[in-house]
Amino acid sequence: MMVGDSISDVGAARAASMPIALLRGGYTHVPVEELDADLVCDSLLDLPSAMQRLQAAA
Repeated sequence: MMVGDSISDVGAARAASMPIALLRGGYTHVPVEELDADLVCDSLLDLPSAMQRLQAAA
């Protein structure tokens, strides 16, 4: 899983065929909801439950 906060993180994750979780408030002028991430989190503390949701969906 790639965790990032920018559009370049999405590109890197997709190139590696990895699911991606983006953090709101990152380094991009595009809202993270528009970047085709698998999950969007408000904070790093949300990651454990985000990872469980991704595993359940697989």
